[in-house]
Amino acid sequence: MAIAPNGRVYVANGGGNSVTEYAPGPAGKPLATLSRADTGLAGPAALTLNGGLLYVANQTANTITVYDAEASGDARPVATIAGPETALKSPDGVTVDGARRLWVANAASNRLTAYVIGANGDDQAGRHDRRFGHRAAQPAGAGAG
Repeated sequence: MAIAPNGRVYVANGGGNSVTEYAPGPAGKPLATLSRADTGLAGPAALTLNGGLLYVANQTANTITVYDAEASGDARPVATIAGPETALKSPDGVTVDGARRLWVANAASNRLTAYVIGANGDDQAGRHDRRFGHRAAQPAGAGAG
């Protein structure tokens, strides 16, 4: 679940392969629903909002799909992070930090992966890995100066 600055609430519906958007206040009928084949949603487990974009962690597809926050229906994502180089393995948590990195919790590998905002496809540029409960190894060249 994520709450937009305007108070709208976004909910990931893993069993229904959809995301619903609700108005602030008591729950009622959804204002909008993202669903169907072109969305690329597959077991959405978590979502976050940043800069007018909605980032969705798709647990069964090992992808992160990105949409305009106003998208609805069978909207295609504006970007999809997917493929073996991304190291996504059953993503079940997603957030954006103050440095504008997209952080993803991967349940199947017990790792955090981070991507630069604007990442798309199977590009590992800007990706950082962190293992849960372990001291993180520094990337090659880190600390050199």
